[in-house]
Amino acid sequence: MVGACFGTLLFLGSIFLLGWNEFNFVRNVKILDTVTDSVIEVGCSPLDVNMGQPIWTSCPMTQTFDFATDSRLANLVPIMNSMNSASGDLKGAVFTPQSQILQWTENKSDKKGDDEYSYKQEWVSSKVDSSSFYCVQHPGASGCPNNVSPNNIGDIPSVLKSAVEAPQFTLAIGNTDDPSRSYFLNAGLSHLIPFIPLSLTSGNLGTLPGLSANQQATISQSTLRLSSSPNQVTVGDVQTTFQLAAAPSTGNVYNTIYSVIALQSRDPSLAAGSAVFDAWGTGMKGSFSAVSWLQNGHATKSEMVENKKQENSSTTWVLRMAGFLCMFLGLVLVTHPVAVVPELLPCCGSYLREIVGCILCSLCFCVSLGLSTLVIGAAWVAARPLVGGLLLAGAAAVFIGAFCIHHRGRKEQRSGARVYLTQMS
Repeated sequence: MVGACFGTLLFLGSIFLLGWNEFNFVRNVKILDTVTDSVIEVGCSPLDVNMGQPIWTSCPMTQTFDFATDSRLANLVPIMNSMNSASGDLKGAVFTPQSQILQWTENKSDKKGDDEYSYKQEWVSSKVDSSSFYCVQHPGASGCPNNVSPNNIGDIPSVLKSAVEAPQFTLAIGNTDDPSRSYFLNAGLSHLIPFIPLSLTSGNLGTLPGLSANQQATISQSTLRLSSSPNQVTVGDVQTTFQLAAAPSTGNVYNTIYSVIALQSRDPSLAAGSAVFDAWGTGMKGSFSAVSWLQNGHATKSEMVENKKQENSSTTWVLRMAGFLCMFLGLVLVTHPVAVVPELLPCCGSYLREIVGCILCSLCFCVSLGLSTLVIGAAWVAARPLVGGLLLAGAAAVFIGAFCIHHRGRKEQRSGARVYLTQMS
């Protein structure tokens, strides 16, 4: 019955998901049409006449940020000297360490009414407080292992815990012949620059006081490892890999051209003749309502719009499938109590349950398919009546066909029964 209640909520949620998804798809299509009609294609030097207008431009990087000189990463300088990237330098938008620490973890299992605890060493993303473990608080208690001392030590150094972003308006694209007149990227666009992994030159760097006073730093297979015993793995060891949202300066062999569709604006703190990119609020409903798009490499306005159309279509189909599956699972849970009723019968109850369960599952699949199409069609009627009408007609045809088949089957059964009784007389 708990499952039936959850299934009811899941069924109602699937209706909302399917309806919202279709409205969002249509709204995004309208936004993309507006982008095609309203966005101005401009060159790599900002013009005052375009201030406050949505623009498209595709230009090389004219200004970037070098994380090798960032004071926030001063404790990582010995390691950064060993870093290599496909872009040839450490210039970009975001520098990201991804760290794990080896810790004891606790697992509780209930076996025959008795609580049993087990412990193992795992690489986890943050320090685990072992003082809260049951067997640490109750040493020697029933269900606790006798040969394990799950005491965690160490922590991930703060500089290896989180990403470091380039300061606001330090990345810009524009005309390389006049870099002072450039378009500066806001934080939203900077976050769209793709990441590349950073490789490390293998070696033993010894103890680095900026990271740990009692652990040695070694590099192997592009992974930094901090360990008190480099020749073995112990609790408290830290391992880290690094990524960079690479945006190298002009002249680098790496691709430095970026294509942007956004609102051209001005920031008084920047040099005269420059501009900044802001999100263009279209004032329309839809997940694409705020237009601030960036694509790595050269792409025309029509190509960027087409990419967004494909993204919109792919997301819609994924959510359609998710909505259908939620509806199907919800109906299965709601009808499950009916499937277990035959188990009350002796001997053949379990077999009847399997048969009834298969029949109900098939019915739930058909009903979910029809209802999903019905909900999608209803949403499209409000958005685009012609398409919605066709979908509703298709859903109605499915239900009418199912009803006719069911009615015909019952009629044949009654007809067969009358023949049989006549023959018996």
